Amino acid sequence: MKITIDSPQTTEQIRATQNIKNISLFHPLLWVALAASVPMFGILSRPPILPVNLGYATFGLLLYILVLFFGKHKRRIKFHWTTTDSVVLVLLYIMVLASLFASLLYGVSFNLLSTSSLGLNATILLYFITRISIQSKSHIYWLVGFVTFALFIQSITSLSTYFFGTDITRSALLSELDLEADVSSVVQNSARLLGLHTNPNNFATLPTIGIPLVIALYLANTNTNRRFYFILAFIALFTTLLLSFSRSAWVGVTLTSGLFLWQIRKYLTPRQRYALISMVIFVALAGLATGIYTSQSSSIRIWYLFQSRAQSLGTEESQGRRVEMWQHSTYLMIRYPTGVGINNIRNVWLTVDSPYHFSKSVNAHNSTITFMLEGSFIAALLFLILFLYLPIQSLLLFLPKTIYSKDRLLIAGLSAALLAFWIHSLAHTVHTHNIIWVSLGTLVSLKQQIKKEIAYHMIQSS
Repeated sequence: MKITIDSPQTTEQIRATQNIKNISLFHPLLWVALAASVPMFGILSRPPILPVNLGYATFGLLLYILVLFFGKHKRRIKFHWTTTDSVVLVLLYIMVLASLFASLLYGVSFNLLSTSSLGLNATILLYFITRISIQSKSHIYWLVGFVTFALFIQSITSLSTYFFGTDITRSALLSELDLEADVSSVVQNSARLLGLHTNPNNFATLPTIGIPLVIALYLANTNTNRRFYFILAFIALFTTLLLSFSRSAWVGVTLTSGLFLWQIRKYLTPRQRYALISMVIFVALAGLATGIYTSQSSSIRIWYLFQSRAQSLGTEESQGRRVEMWQHSTYLMIRYPTGVGINNIRNVWLTVDSPYHFSKSVNAHNSTITFMLEGSFIAALLFLILFLYLPIQSLLLFLPKTIYSKDRLLIAGLSAALLAFWIHSLAHTVHTHNIIWVSLGTLVSLKQQIKKEIAYHMIQSS
């Protein structure tokens, strides 16, 4: 017997509506949202712009508030362990062991306590903090809404700096080290948009994840004002993604958003279909206006830049010798089968004789290969399970008719966002963004909440 939930007002959702009113300044959910938003502001989250790294400071405060909150409400907190939780925990455990083995077996420096290594561990731990902090479906929507709003603010800030920034703005925001790096596009007359980050591909990770989430929230909302905001957010995110000229991000968003819309097409109501058509029209008009503006601008020639990026797709300079980097990483993996440890790729890159030679220390330019080299083949396999199998399984299989349409849309949006990130990560090392692991924890929590809801209705119906 099939059960269709026509109304979202289930017992769980009514309780969630009551719980959201009790969120205070010290609720861990607020700090999860803040921790997910920190990397969106790029170099402002690290010295010398600030006396301390804002990312680590926020994470420390989050842990402190989490302990206080659970100490006070431990009887009301129920955490149900899942298979995905085990996979993430094993991945974290393997990365720590790989660092220890690399130090003991191969004499590689033990960098587990270094700043970058602690950052990766803290980022993965955010998955568990997200899982524990989310206690209702209302919390899930609140968290996703906060993160997409932060993405929208970052996009507006980045576009303002891109079109109207000056040398004074750049000098105020960037350190001397950053000024010597590839950051000339922070100001007007720039080539690629990178916000306040030092790399446009690293920056492009954020709109890559944000666009599927904004589409899902747009379709799930019936409020006209909110839908208009989501249209603006989509336009801002789409424009920043376009101007980053990150081709892997373009491919990731295009493929996964198309898969997302194709999968949910039969679940959309007539009003949602009209809303989707309206969104397409607004975006097309915004794109036309942007094209007219840029075609008349002598300082920003987007079409020329697009052509040059497309033409250089197969050149060695454009590829950055990435094929050789991947081959070299595989060679190092064979030599260090248990991994070289977290943040140790640069330490071994130039010290090992191999058929591949590089003039400077670089990274693998691939998140999966980075996990393979740092934490062994098992770590790479677990990474693929988390960011390839789990989103596909959620997007394609976890769409029964018993799920309320609003929840179905968010499941598909989160899955598409994680898949888009994974495609983007095939060409770049971008797995250390907080928002990625928070999104993964949110997807798992949403699936768990829906399973509980379906079980509840099955019991009620019988």
